[in-house]
Amino acid sequence: MNTKIAPIQSVIAKPHLGRWPRLSTSCAIALISSLTACGGGGGGDQSAQPGTGGTGSYASGSISGFGSVIINGIRYDDSSADVIDDDDDSLSRNDLKLGMTIEVEGGAVTAASTTGGLGRAVASAIRVVNEFKGPFGNVSGNDFTMLGQNMKVDAGTIFEGATDLADAVSKQLSTCPFAEVYGYYNAGDQTYTATRFACDDSATEYRLFGPVSNVNDTTFRIHALLVNYNSTVLDDQTLNDGNMVRVRLSAGSYNDASPAGMATRITVRNRQAPDTSKAEVEGLITGRTESSGTVNFSVNGLPVQVGSSTQLEDGLNLAQLQNGVRVEVEGRIVDGVLLAREIELEDDDDLRTQAENQEFVGLISAAQRVSGGGSFTLTTSGGRVYNVTYVDSALDDDITSSQISNGNRVEVKGTVDADGASISALEIDTEDD
Repeated sequence: MNTKIAPIQSVIAKPHLGRWPRLSTSCAIALISSLTACGGGGGGDQSAQPGTGGTGSYASGSISGFGSVIINGIRYDDSSADVIDDDDDSLSRNDLKLGMTIEVEGGAVTAASTTGGLGRAVASAIRVVNEFKGPFGNVSGNDFTMLGQNMKVDAGTIFEGATDLADAVSKQLSTCPFAEVYGYYNAGDQTYTATRFACDDSATEYRLFGPVSNVNDTTFRIHALLVNYNSTVLDDQTLNDGNMVRVRLSAGSYNDASPAGMATRITVRNRQAPDTSKAEVEGLITGRTESSGTVNFSVNGLPVQVGSSTQLEDGLNLAQLQNGVRVEVEGRIVDGVLLAREIELEDDDDLRTQAENQEFVGLISAAQRVSGGGSFTLTTSGGRVYNVTYVDSALDDDITSSQISNGNRVEVKGTVDADGASISALEIDTEDD
Protein backbone atom coordinates (compact mmCIF):
# COMPACT_ATOMS: atom_id res chain seq x y z
CA MET A 1 0.00 0.00 0.00
CA ASN A 2 1.29 3.51 -0.79
CA THR A 3 1.21 6.06 1.99
CA LYS A 4 1.78 9.76 1.20
CA ILE A 5 3.67 11.59 3.87
CA ALA A 6 4.17 15.13 5.15
CA PRO A 7 6.80 17.74 4.10
CA ILE A 8 10.39 17.04 5.05
CA GLN A 9 12.11 19.27 7.60
CA SER A 10 15.81 18.88 6.93
CA VAL A 11 18.99 20.44 5.61
CA ILE A 12 18.68 18.66 2.29
CA ALA A 13 18.57 22.03 0.55
CA LYS A 14 22.37 22.23 0.90
CA PRO A 15 23.53 21.80 -2.70
CA HIS A 16 26.08 19.01 -2.39
CA LEU A 17 24.06 17.07 0.17
CA GLY A 18 21.03 17.26 -2.07
CA ARG A 19 22.90 15.28 -4.71
CA TRP A 20 22.81 12.17 -2.55
CA PRO A 21 19.44 10.60 -3.44
CA ARG A 22 19.93 6.84 -3.58
CA LEU A 23 18.52 4.65 -6.30
CA SER A 24 15.61 2.38 -5.53
CA THR A 25 16.31 -1.30 -6.22
CA SER A 26 14.18 -1.28 -9.34
CA CYS A 27 15.89 1.85 -10.67
CA ALA A 28 19.31 0.41 -9.93
CA ILE A 29 18.52 -2.79 -11.81
CA ALA A 30 17.15 -0.83 -14.74
CA LEU A 31 20.20 1.40 -14.81
CA ILE A 32 22.62 -1.51 -14.65
CA SER A 33 20.70 -3.23 -17.43
CA SER A 34 20.91 -0.12 -19.62
CA LEU A 35 24.65 0.19 -19.02
CA THR A 36 25.12 -3.46 -19.90
CA ALA A 37 23.19 -2.95 -23.11
CA CYS A 38 25.61 -0.14 -23.95
CA GLY A 39 28.55 -2.53 -23.72
CA GLY A 40 29.43 -1.69 -20.12
CA GLY A 41 28.31 -4.81 -18.26
CA GLY A 42 30.59 -7.24 -16.48
CA GLY A 43 32.76 -8.79 -19.15
CA GLY A 44 32.53 -5.60 -21.25
CA ASP A 45 35.14 -2.91 -21.82
CA GLN A 46 34.70 -0.17 -19.22
CA SER A 47 36.41 2.34 -21.48
CA ALA A 48 33.38 2.05 -23.77
CA GLN A 49 30.91 2.99 -21.03
CA PRO A 50 29.05 6.30 -21.30
CA GLY A 51 30.29 9.20 -19.20
CA THR A 52 33.53 9.58 -17.28
CA GLY A 53 32.25 10.30 -13.78
CA GLY A 54 32.82 13.53 -11.89
CA THR A 55 36.17 14.92 -10.84
CA GLY A 56 35.68 14.50 -7.11
CA SER A 57 35.68 11.52 -4.77
CA TYR A 58 33.21 9.44 -2.80
CA ALA A 59 33.81 6.98 0.03
CA SER A 60 31.51 4.71 1.99
CA GLY A 61 32.58 2.54 4.91
CA SER A 62 33.61 2.74 8.55
CA ILE A 63 35.93 5.30 10.15
CA SER A 64 39.37 3.78 10.79
CA GLY A 65 41.18 6.80 12.21
CA PHE A 66 41.40 10.54 12.69
CA GLY A 67 43.64 13.34 11.53
CA SER A 68 41.18 14.46 9.95
CA VAL A 69 38.77 11.56 9.09
CA ILE A 70 40.33 8.38 7.71
CA ILE A 71 38.19 5.98 5.69
CA ASN A 72 39.20 3.29 3.18
CA GLY A 73 42.81 4.48 3.13
CA ILE A 74 41.95 8.13 2.43
CA ARG A 75 42.46 10.95 4.91
CA TYR A 76 39.67 13.46 4.39
CA ASP A 77 40.12 16.97 5.75
CA ASP A 78 36.78 17.53 7.48
CA SER A 79 37.43 21.07 8.74
CA SER A 80 34.92 22.66 6.33
CA ALA A 81 32.62 19.68 5.72
CA ASP A 82 28.90 19.65 6.41
CA VAL A 83 28.35 16.74 8.82
CA ILE A 84 24.82 15.33 9.03
CA ASP A 85 23.08 12.14 10.11
CA ASP A 86 20.73 9.86 8.19
CA ASP A 87 17.82 12.18 9.00
CA ASP A 88 19.71 15.18 7.53
CA ASP A 89 20.16 16.70 11.00
CA SER A 90 23.39 18.64 11.51
CA LEU A 91 26.19 17.12 13.60
CA SER A 92 29.55 18.33 14.85
CA ARG A 93 32.74 16.86 13.40
CA ASN A 94 33.51 15.84 16.99
CA ASP A 95 30.46 13.58 16.92
CA LEU A 96 32.37 11.28 14.55
CA LYS A 97 33.74 8.16 16.27
CA LEU A 98 35.84 5.15 15.34
CA GLY A 99 33.86 2.44 13.57
CA MET A 100 30.95 4.70 12.60
CA THR A 101 29.66 4.01 9.11
CA ILE A 102 29.75 7.13 6.96
CA GLU A 103 29.44 8.39 3.39
CA VAL A 104 31.87 11.09 2.30
CA GLU A 105 31.73 13.37 -0.72
CA GLY A 106 34.87 15.35 -1.44
CA GLY A 107 37.42 16.71 -3.86
CA ALA A 108 39.99 14.85 -5.90
CA VAL A 109 42.28 12.47 -4.04
CA THR A 110 46.01 13.20 -3.95
CA ALA A 111 48.01 9.99 -3.99
CA ALA A 112 50.23 9.11 -1.02
CA SER A 113 53.89 10.02 -1.45
CA THR A 114 55.15 6.86 0.27
CA THR A 115 54.24 3.19 -0.03
CA GLY A 116 51.47 2.34 2.41
CA GLY A 117 50.65 6.00 3.01
CA LEU A 118 47.22 7.57 2.93
CA GLY A 119 45.69 9.39 0.01
CA ARG A 120 44.36 12.84 0.86
CA ALA A 121 41.26 14.80 -0.08
CA VAL A 122 39.05 17.58 1.27
CA ALA A 123 35.57 16.52 2.36
CA SER A 124 32.63 18.72 1.44
CA ALA A 125 29.98 16.52 3.08
CA ILE A 126 29.96 13.66 5.57
CA ARG A 127 26.83 11.67 6.30
CA VAL A 128 26.66 9.34 9.32
CA VAL A 129 24.52 6.31 8.42
CA ASN A 130 23.32 2.92 9.65
CA GLU A 131 22.84 3.72 13.33
CA PHE A 132 21.13 1.65 16.01
CA LYS A 133 20.51 2.80 19.56
CA GLY A 134 18.63 1.00 22.29
CA PRO A 135 18.64 -2.06 24.54
CA PHE A 136 20.41 -5.24 23.44
CA GLY A 137 20.01 -8.86 24.56
CA ASN A 138 20.01 -12.56 23.69
CA VAL A 139 23.80 -12.53 23.50
CA SER A 140 25.27 -15.82 22.32
CA GLY A 141 28.90 -15.78 21.25
CA ASN A 142 29.16 -13.08 18.58
CA ASP A 143 25.39 -12.82 18.05
CA PHE A 144 22.83 -10.60 19.77
CA THR A 145 19.46 -8.99 19.16
CA MET A 146 18.53 -5.32 19.21
CA LEU A 147 15.11 -3.78 18.57
CA GLY A 148 13.88 -6.99 16.99
CA GLN A 149 16.88 -7.34 14.68
CA ASN A 150 19.48 -10.13 14.52
CA MET A 151 22.96 -8.68 14.82
CA LYS A 152 26.53 -9.86 15.20
CA VAL A 153 30.05 -8.62 15.81
CA ASP A 154 33.16 -9.81 13.98
CA ALA A 155 36.91 -9.36 14.07
CA GLY A 156 36.60 -5.81 12.77
CA THR A 157 34.06 -4.48 15.29
CA ILE A 158 35.29 -1.51 17.35
CA PHE A 159 34.14 -1.63 20.98
CA GLU A 160 33.88 1.33 23.33
CA GLY A 161 32.86 1.03 26.95
CA ALA A 162 33.40 -2.74 26.83
CA THR A 163 36.08 -5.05 25.51
CA ASP A 164 33.64 -7.46 23.82
CA LEU A 165 30.02 -8.62 23.93
CA ALA A 166 30.53 -10.71 27.05
CA ASP A 167 31.98 -7.69 28.85
CA ALA A 168 29.04 -5.55 27.66
CA VAL A 169 26.61 -8.07 29.16
CA SER A 170 28.47 -7.98 32.48
CA LYS A 171 27.95 -4.19 32.55
CA GLN A 172 24.27 -4.10 31.60
CA LEU A 173 23.19 -3.31 35.14
CA SER A 174 25.68 -0.44 35.43
CA THR A 175 27.34 1.38 32.53
CA CYS A 176 25.99 -0.58 29.55
CA PRO A 177 22.19 -0.95 29.70
CA PHE A 178 21.99 0.40 26.14
CA ALA A 179 24.24 0.34 23.09
CA GLU A 180 24.93 2.53 20.08
CA VAL A 181 25.73 0.32 17.12
CA TYR A 182 26.75 1.03 13.54
CA GLY A 183 27.15 -1.54 10.80
CA TYR A 184 26.21 -3.15 7.51
CA TYR A 185 22.99 -4.87 6.53
CA ASN A 186 23.06 -8.28 4.87
CA ALA A 187 19.83 -8.69 2.90
CA GLY A 188 20.65 -12.34 2.23
CA ASP A 189 20.19 -13.59 5.79
CA GLN A 190 18.53 -10.40 7.13
CA THR A 191 21.24 -9.75 9.71
CA TYR A 192 23.43 -6.78 10.59
CA THR A 193 27.20 -6.85 11.13
CA ALA A 194 28.42 -4.26 13.62
CA THR A 195 31.40 -2.07 12.79
CA ARG A 196 31.02 -0.19 16.12
CA PHE A 197 29.47 -1.23 19.43
CA ALA A 198 29.52 1.48 22.12
CA CYS A 199 27.97 1.19 25.56
CA ASP A 200 25.49 3.89 26.58
CA ASP A 201 24.04 4.49 30.02
CA SER A 202 20.89 6.31 28.85
CA ALA A 203 18.55 6.44 25.87
CA THR A 204 15.34 8.48 25.70
CA GLU A 205 14.82 7.58 22.04
CA TYR A 206 15.70 4.40 20.15
CA ARG A 207 16.99 4.29 16.58
CA LEU A 208 17.33 1.67 13.86
CA PHE A 209 17.34 1.19 10.09
CA GLY A 210 16.18 -1.59 7.82
CA PRO A 211 13.76 -2.70 5.08
CA VAL A 212 10.02 -2.31 5.70
CA SER A 213 7.29 -4.84 5.00
CA ASN A 214 3.54 -5.22 5.62
CA VAL A 215 2.98 -1.46 5.23
CA ASN A 216 -0.47 -0.10 6.00
CA ASP A 217 -1.83 3.23 7.26
CA THR A 218 -0.75 2.71 10.88
CA THR A 219 1.88 -0.04 11.08
CA PHE A 220 4.72 -1.76 9.26
CA ARG A 221 7.44 -4.24 10.14
CA ILE A 222 11.21 -4.24 10.09
CA HIS A 223 11.77 -7.98 10.42
CA ALA A 224 10.47 -8.98 13.88
CA LEU A 225 9.80 -5.38 14.99
CA LEU A 226 6.25 -4.00 14.65
CA VAL A 227 6.37 -0.23 14.16
CA ASN A 228 3.28 1.85 14.94
CA TYR A 229 3.15 5.27 13.27
CA ASN A 230 0.97 8.13 12.07
CA SER A 231 1.38 10.60 9.21
CA THR A 232 2.82 13.35 11.41
CA VAL A 233 6.15 11.50 11.76
CA LEU A 234 6.67 10.87 8.05
CA ASP A 235 8.63 12.93 5.54
CA ASP A 236 7.15 13.97 2.20
CA GLN A 237 7.82 10.66 0.51
CA THR A 238 5.95 7.47 -0.34
CA LEU A 239 6.38 4.48 1.96
CA ASN A 240 6.31 1.09 0.23
CA ASP A 241 7.20 -2.47 1.11
CA GLY A 242 10.93 -2.95 0.51
CA ASN A 243 11.93 0.66 1.24
CA MET A 244 15.04 1.03 3.38
CA VAL A 245 14.12 3.40 6.20
CA ARG A 246 15.59 4.98 9.31
CA VAL A 247 13.24 4.98 12.31
CA ARG A 248 13.27 6.69 15.68
CA LEU A 249 11.15 5.06 18.37
CA SER A 250 9.81 6.45 21.63
CA ALA A 251 11.74 4.61 24.35
CA GLY A 252 8.70 4.62 26.61
CA SER A 253 6.54 2.92 23.99
CA TYR A 254 8.94 0.08 23.23
CA ASN A 255 8.01 -3.47 24.24
CA ASP A 256 11.00 -5.77 23.88
CA ALA A 257 8.96 -8.96 24.37
CA SER A 258 6.79 -8.40 21.27
CA PRO A 259 8.88 -6.45 20.02
CA ALA A 260 6.98 -3.27 19.09
CA GLY A 261 7.18 0.49 19.45
CA MET A 262 5.77 3.87 18.37
CA ALA A 263 7.73 5.80 15.76
CA THR A 264 8.56 9.45 16.42
CA ARG A 265 10.29 9.96 13.07
CA ILE A 266 10.66 7.97 9.85
CA THR A 267 13.01 8.79 6.99
CA VAL A 268 12.89 6.87 3.71
CA ARG A 269 16.27 6.45 2.07
CA ASN A 270 16.41 7.22 -1.65
CA ARG A 271 19.86 8.69 -2.11
CA GLN A 272 22.08 8.25 -5.13
CA ALA A 273 25.84 8.67 -4.87
CA PRO A 274 27.29 11.53 -6.96
CA ASP A 275 29.32 10.92 -10.10
CA THR A 276 33.01 10.88 -9.17
CA SER A 277 36.31 9.95 -10.77
CA LYS A 278 37.35 8.05 -7.64
CA ALA A 279 35.15 6.06 -5.29
CA GLU A 280 35.98 3.55 -2.57
CA VAL A 281 33.28 1.63 -0.74
CA GLU A 282 33.53 -1.01 1.95
CA GLY A 283 30.72 -3.30 3.04
CA LEU A 284 28.75 -6.46 2.40
CA ILE A 285 27.70 -7.70 -1.03
CA THR A 286 23.92 -7.80 -1.53
CA GLY A 287 21.64 -8.38 -4.51
CA ARG A 288 24.22 -10.32 -6.51
CA THR A 289 23.18 -11.36 -10.02
CA GLU A 290 25.12 -13.25 -12.66
CA SER A 291 24.18 -13.89 -16.24
CA SER A 292 26.44 -15.06 -19.08
CA GLY A 293 29.52 -14.13 -17.08
CA THR A 294 28.16 -10.72 -16.10
CA VAL A 295 28.24 -10.02 -12.35
CA ASN A 296 26.47 -7.11 -10.67
CA PHE A 297 25.77 -6.48 -6.99
CA SER A 298 25.38 -3.69 -4.43
CA VAL A 299 27.55 -2.56 -1.52
CA ASN A 300 25.89 -0.29 1.06
CA GLY A 301 23.03 0.22 -1.40
CA LEU A 302 25.36 1.40 -4.17
CA PRO A 303 25.09 -0.63 -7.43
CA VAL A 304 28.45 -2.11 -8.47
CA GLN A 305 29.28 -3.22 -11.98
CA VAL A 306 32.11 -5.71 -12.60
CA GLY A 307 33.86 -5.38 -15.97
CA SER A 308 36.51 -7.37 -17.82
CA SER A 309 39.11 -4.82 -16.72
CA THR A 310 38.17 -5.12 -13.04
CA GLN A 311 41.18 -6.30 -11.07
CA LEU A 312 40.40 -8.97 -8.46
CA GLU A 313 43.04 -8.84 -5.72
CA ASP A 314 44.87 -11.68 -3.92
CA GLY A 315 43.56 -14.51 -6.07
CA LEU A 316 39.92 -13.49 -5.65
CA ASN A 317 37.56 -14.86 -8.31
CA LEU A 318 34.02 -14.00 -9.37
CA ALA A 319 32.61 -17.11 -7.69
CA GLN A 320 33.74 -15.73 -4.31
CA LEU A 321 31.77 -12.53 -4.79
CA GLN A 322 28.63 -13.79 -3.08
CA ASN A 323 25.94 -12.12 -0.95
CA GLY A 324 27.16 -11.42 2.56
CA VAL A 325 30.85 -11.33 1.65
CA ARG A 326 32.68 -8.24 2.89
CA VAL A 327 34.65 -6.40 0.21
CA GLU A 328 36.33 -3.13 -0.59
CA VAL A 329 35.60 -1.85 -4.08
CA GLU A 330 37.46 0.96 -5.86
CA GLY A 331 36.42 2.61 -9.09
CA ARG A 332 34.45 5.54 -10.45
CA ILE A 333 30.75 6.38 -10.24
CA VAL A 334 28.77 7.08 -13.41
CA ASP A 335 25.02 7.72 -13.22
CA GLY A 336 24.88 6.28 -9.71
CA VAL A 337 26.69 3.03 -10.55
CA LEU A 338 30.17 2.18 -9.26
CA LEU A 339 32.25 0.87 -12.18
CA ALA A 340 34.73 -1.34 -10.35
CA ARG A 341 38.44 -1.03 -11.15
CA GLU A 342 39.57 -3.14 -8.20
CA ILE A 343 37.88 -5.45 -5.70
CA GLU A 344 39.50 -6.78 -2.56
CA LEU A 345 38.11 -9.39 -0.18
CA GLU A 346 38.18 -8.55 3.54
CA ASP A 347 38.51 -11.71 5.63
CA ASP A 348 38.77 -12.07 9.41
CA ASP A 349 42.53 -11.56 9.39
CA ASP A 350 42.15 -8.31 7.45
CA LEU A 351 39.39 -7.10 9.77
CA ARG A 352 41.38 -8.01 12.88
CA THR A 353 44.40 -6.13 11.54
CA GLN A 354 42.24 -3.09 10.82
CA ALA A 355 40.70 -3.15 14.29
CA GLU A 356 44.15 -3.33 15.89
CA ASN A 357 45.71 -0.70 13.62
CA GLN A 358 43.56 2.38 13.84
CA GLU A 359 45.46 5.41 12.56
CA PHE A 360 45.74 8.84 14.15
CA VAL A 361 47.63 11.97 13.12
CA GLY A 362 48.24 14.88 15.45
CA LEU A 363 50.47 16.99 17.67
CA ILE A 364 52.40 15.69 20.66
CA SER A 365 52.12 17.24 24.11
CA ALA A 366 52.87 16.07 27.66
CA ALA A 367 55.60 13.74 26.35
CA GLN A 368 57.28 11.55 28.95
CA ARG A 369 60.09 9.00 28.66
CA VAL A 370 60.49 5.83 30.65
CA SER A 371 62.99 3.04 30.18
CA GLY A 372 62.32 1.44 26.78
CA GLY A 373 59.36 3.60 25.87
CA GLY A 374 57.13 6.43 27.00
CA SER A 375 53.80 8.20 26.72
CA PHE A 376 52.35 11.39 25.31
CA THR A 377 49.08 13.16 24.53
CA LEU A 378 48.08 13.25 20.87
CA THR A 379 45.70 15.99 19.68
CA THR A 380 44.26 15.58 16.19
CA SER A 381 43.25 18.41 13.87
CA GLY A 382 39.63 17.89 14.89
CA GLY A 383 40.48 18.45 18.55
CA ARG A 384 40.25 14.80 19.59
CA VAL A 385 42.64 13.96 22.42
CA TYR A 386 44.20 10.55 23.04
CA ASN A 387 46.61 9.26 25.66
CA VAL A 388 49.29 7.26 23.85
CA THR A 389 51.68 4.72 25.37
CA TYR A 390 54.47 3.06 23.40
CA VAL A 391 57.62 0.97 23.54
CA ASP A 392 60.67 1.90 21.49
CA SER A 393 60.16 -1.05 19.14
CA ALA A 394 57.03 0.73 17.87
CA LEU A 395 59.14 3.62 16.50
CA ASP A 396 59.57 3.48 12.73
CA ASP A 397 63.06 3.39 11.25
CA ASP A 398 63.04 7.08 10.34
CA ILE A 399 62.03 8.37 13.77
CA THR A 400 63.97 8.41 17.03
CA SER A 401 62.82 8.60 20.63
CA SER A 402 64.11 12.19 20.78
CA GLN A 403 61.55 13.14 18.11
CA ILE A 404 58.71 12.08 20.39
CA SER A 405 58.70 15.56 21.86
CA ASN A 406 56.17 18.31 22.46
CA GLY A 407 55.04 20.18 19.34
CA ASN A 408 56.08 17.49 16.85
CA ARG A 409 53.49 16.00 14.54
CA VAL A 410 53.33 12.22 14.20
CA GLU A 411 51.27 9.36 12.81
CA VAL A 412 50.25 6.67 15.30
CA LYS A 413 48.85 3.24 14.49
CA GLY A 414 47.52 1.26 17.39
CA THR A 415 44.69 -0.26 19.37
CA VAL A 416 42.19 1.99 21.12
CA ASP A 417 41.24 0.82 24.60
CA ALA A 418 37.63 0.39 25.73
CA ASP A 419 37.64 3.90 27.23
CA GLY A 420 37.88 5.32 23.70
CA ALA A 421 40.62 7.73 24.76
CA SER A 422 43.75 5.58 25.22
CA ILE A 423 45.93 4.18 22.43
CA SER A 424 48.46 1.37 22.76
CA ALA A 425 50.79 2.26 19.89
CA LEU A 426 51.97 -0.44 17.50
CA GLU A 427 53.73 1.95 15.13
CA ILE A 428 54.77 5.62 15.32
CA ASP A 429 56.13 7.56 12.35
CA THR A 430 56.65 11.12 11.23
CA GLU A 431 53.79 12.60 9.24
CA ASP A 432 54.97 11.97 5.70
CA ASP A 433 52.69 9.92 3.50
